[in-house]
Amino acid sequence: DGMGSGEEAKRTSDFACKFLKCALGIGSPETALHLLNSTLLGRGGECSATIDIFALDLFDGSATFIKSGAAPSFVKRDSSIFRIKSSTAPIGLMRSIDSEKIRVEVKGGDYVIMMDDDGQCPMDRLWDLLEPVENGSADYSMADYDVKKQSNFKNFGSAVNSFMSHTMINKPKDMHFTNFKVMKR
Repeated sequence: DGMGSGEEAKRTSDFACKFLKCALGIGSPETALHLLNSTLLGRGGECSATIDIFALDLFDGSATFIKSGAAPSFVKRDSSIFRIKSSTAPIGLMRSIDSEKIRVEVKGGDYVIMMDDDGQCPMDRLWDLLEPVENGSADYSMADYDVKKQSNFKNFGSAVNSFMSHTMINKPKDMHFTNFKVMKR
């Protein structure tokens, strides 16, 4: 997510997302973050982005969060909720990368909750997001916003991403990716 507000933050967010989608497919997350950091520093100005990556090994249940300035994530297990947080700086502010890799064991029946820090994730609606996953009607639930607080440029980018996902991986047309999501192992 691009830090700050306005068009520059939106452009940085779009760029960071597209860059990581490509870079993560060809190398390690650490290499991708180093390349992104160098690229953002080279752009000059105030170009920084928070990064929140979640990787789950479906065979052994090990999971890794990689966070750089990102909002907390949560793991819900039975009646307990564990906060996964980091006190790191966003990517693109310093020559060295300030990221934290946090390993957790995700057990069958656990829920992973991720969100953004831009105010679009209404915490009072979290239970609505959890409900279809908890009652077994879904393994993954994402928020669907009536009104998005994004620029037309970012909405256009989202539409292109949706079209490509439908074309390349047969994503249903009515499914929209958002930053407020719950996943069940």
